[in-house]
Amino acid sequence: LIGPNMEKATGAQMELISLARIHEYLSIPQEQPRWLENDAKYQSFSVRIWRRGLGRLHCKVEGAGLQVCRGEQTLLQATPCGSALVAAQAASALLQDLCPDCRDLGRALPWHRVVAVGDAARDAESMA
Repeated sequence: LIGPNMEKATGAQMELISLARIHEYLSIPQEQPRWLENDAKYQSFSVRIWRRGLGRLHCKVEGAGLQVCRGEQTLLQATPCGSALVAAQAASALLQDLCPDCRDLGRALPWHRVVAVGDAARDAESMA
C-alpha cells in the first residue's frame, strides 16, 4: 500500500515542479515592440532643397560661434563642437525658417541638426 502511494506522490511532485517552471517562464519580462508610435520623431531624414529656395544667406562669426543669417535674422548656428548646424536659439527658431516652402523641413523638431550640405559633412564652417 505504501509503494503505490509513494509513486503517486512522486508523480504529483514532478507535476508541481513542471507547473512551477511554466509559471517562472511566463513571469519573464517580455520584449518591447521593435517600433513604438513616437519613434518617428527620432528618425534621421534627408531633405533636398534648391539653393535659390534659401534666399540670400551669409555667414558671420560672433565670439566663438558661427552663424548663418538671412539679412539680420539668424537662422542657424554651429554646435559647440563645430560638427553640425542647429536652429538659432530664438524662441521660435526652426529649421523650416531656412525654406518655409519645404514641407520636409516641417518635420524637423528644434533639436534636429544639419550634419551635411552637398559634399560637406560634420564641419559647420564647410556647410555654411
